[in-house]
Amino acid sequence: NMVRLVFQAVLMGFFAAAPLKIGAFWSGDFGVITNRKVSGERCMVSQVRSAAQKNLCKVLILHGKGDNGPKFMKRISKIENRLCEERPVECLYLDGPVQLAENQFAWWNLPPGARSFTAEKYGEVDETIKLIEETWRNSGPFDVILAHSQGAILTTVLLAKAVTEGFIARPSKAILFGNAWPQPFGDVVLGMGEAVQAGAAFPPTLHVYALNDKINPPVGGGAIKIKELMGAGAET
Repeated sequence: NMVRLVFQAVLMGFFAAAPLKIGAFWSGDFGVITNRKVSGERCMVSQVRSAAQKNLCKVLILHGKGDNGPKFMKRISKIENRLCEERPVECLYLDGPVQLAENQFAWWNLPPGARSFTAEKYGEVDETIKLIEETWRNSGPFDVILAHSQGAILTTVLLAKAVTEGFIARPSKAILFGNAWPQPFGDVVLGMGEAVQAGAAFPPTLHVYALNDKINPPVGGGAIKIKELMGAGAET
């Protein structure tokens, strides 16, 4: 249908233009990785592109609603290849815990007709938060979170909870495609903005969105507002 065609066009635009910008954002120091245990949850780990494990960068990748890890890996292969040009990279593509259909997953359920930036409640989101925490403990820590759409919305919540509640997910950087306002967690995100303004440490973030995005419109959907709340380290 038309909505799906618009979504696919926006998605292609995101990932076609992103590698060069991400390459510039990628430079800089990352945390030291010591734990290489792979989680038992549904996930796919891409091969490390270098034998040099000393400077390995671990990336947690979160797909959008209705997607899955292996499919998303194919979509962003150019981005992963660009990252691997800079340093050895290991990417963990995690599936959302909410199954919508065969090979289609999400990070929460929504009421009929609702969007993540309008819904007052996310069904099964507590299971998702628990999954991220377990993955971070068992397979992390991760230097970077790269996320798309509902995954980017989830990442906003994770970063907000990290700075306001001490949540475990604390990447050195985050890359967010097609983000939107997490309505049920609006107060937490606003609290994040207040903490950042007061000088709290917050990771640099790269925000990628299309002004003609009809799925998660940057203005009405809240992506631009989120970018502003994340402070001076937020880029577009």
